Amino acid sequence: MIEENTTWYLGTVGSGDSYKLAKYTDANMSGLTSSTTTAKVGLLRIGELMAGQFNRNENNATYWTLTPFTSSNLNYITAKCSAGSNNPSTPEAIKPTFNLKSNVVITAGDGTLQNPFTIAIQ
Repeated sequence: MIEENTTWYLGTVGSGDSYKLAKYTDANMSGLTSSTTTAKVGLLRIGELMAGQFNRNENNATYWTLTPFTSSNLNYITAKCSAGSNNPSTPEAIKPTFNLKSNVVITAGDGTLQNPFTIAIQ
């Protein structure tokens, strides 16, 4: 059910830049960046990965994003919802990400821990 070849956008987002540059050529979203790769599994871009999505009481992790800060550093998101950058050899957590095929549908559940989604191919 996982898409085999997803395009992952690798636009650089430096200090003070808009997170939109991770996918677009400018912050007005007039065109897609030419910096891409294709793979089955990737990471979320800065702007997509928000630390507020995670339980802060049990999770104090910092997560890498797929978004370069410079040619040698990547952006990350901390458990306190701040962004930063560091060399990717620094140990941090990751949230592997993938896309489902377009014919996959949710058949039940509401996406909570107590009632997770169930899916099927349509």
